[in-house]
Amino acid sequence: MHFRLSLLMFLIFSIMGAWVPVLSPFLSQLGFTPRESAWIFASSALGAICGPVVWGQVADRWLAAEKCVSLCCLVSGVSLWLAAASARPLTVFWSCLAFWMFMIPAMSVSASLTFRHLANPDKEYGRVRVWGTIGWVAIGWGLHEWFRLRSADITGLLDWADALRLGAGCAGLTAVYAWTLPHTPPLPRTERAAVAANWLTTALEAPLAALHLFRDRSFAVLCASLFVVYLLFTFTAQLTPLLLRRHAGVTDAWLPSVLTLAQSTEIATLASLPILLVRLGQKGTMVVGLTAWILALTVFSVGAPRSLVIGSLALHGIFISCFVVAGQLYVNRLARADLRASAQGLMQLINGLGLLTGHFLVGWLRDRVGEDYPRAFVPGAVLGGLLLIVFSVGFRGTRR
Repeated sequence: MHFRLSLLMFLIFSIMGAWVPVLSPFLSQLGFTPRESAWIFASSALGAICGPVVWGQVADRWLAAEKCVSLCCLVSGVSLWLAAASARPLTVFWSCLAFWMFMIPAMSVSASLTFRHLANPDKEYGRVRVWGTIGWVAIGWGLHEWFRLRSADITGLLDWADALRLGAGCAGLTAVYAWTLPHTPPLPRTERAAVAANWLTTALEAPLAALHLFRDRSFAVLCASLFVVYLLFTFTAQLTPLLLRRHAGVTDAWLPSVLTLAQSTEIATLASLPILLVRLGQKGTMVVGLTAWILALTVFSVGAPRSLVIGSLALHGIFISCFVVAGQLYVNRLARADLRASAQGLMQLINGLGLLTGHFLVGWLRDRVGEDYPRAFVPGAVLGGLLLIVFSVGFRGTRR
């Protein structure tokens, strides 16, 4: 079972690892303006807002989780292939929006499916989830080798659309593999709460029930923190590749592999996450992750020296493991068994609202700072410091 779930994580994260880190160079290659690029980046936020709530209800109430994952990955692959074939901003935007409308639910439902089949998620999930990071790294290095071979040919020109085509192929493979996963139907009605009274509340029964989690103070603080965290995440998504190319001298052929430095520490931290949760507690572990994130933003806001800028990418992996993944585990413990897909989807919705706000903010900043990318990171570093204070005061969490 661990092998089958680990392979799911490997495949589903390879879809995004193939092209998300190099989306900025792809859009620059097409000659898109910062404002047009901001809209395309914001498609992930719009997908996170709309998709997970619907698919959380589907997976919790109507359709087996593995079938949800397969369908979502199939549509995502087709959408990504269409985006790679287009050079018009509007077409790329709609293709990316379709991708995220199905890809983000595929991720949240995959997490819920994995939790269902683990006897002790707190101890076992890290060992399974780490293979998602390995998949992200492996596909990034594969893309690096492809670009290295292309740069050695007669033209020496790189086509960043190849990254999107690679991601589309990974999505198709994941859609096929999902049919081999253990059957994970919705829980029987006897294991759920009372059925809603009318057709509208019945159609959204699970997501509406998940809203009751906001009665828990720590959950509310976590969701507010995730909004700000994903707002800040847009700074690295849009600006880090551009910063590395212009200020750190990273060549296009090496860019995909250099960006995988973030996943190197993520692998090690995920492996030790159960120990960290026991030793530091839920809150302490998440504070460590948030602190690492703010340090990285601070280094990017300075933009020098080159070795420190590249090395600080490793802090991103600590943030993902200790804050984002630890937060998923916390919500999985907090939510009822029949609401866990919807609870994970609710977190994705909050993340999407942060991404939507952040991508437009970064687009506005890029218009004003031009190619002075370190200056654009300064507001993010300041906001991150304020977030660390609020989270440390407001979040209680648990020690298991």
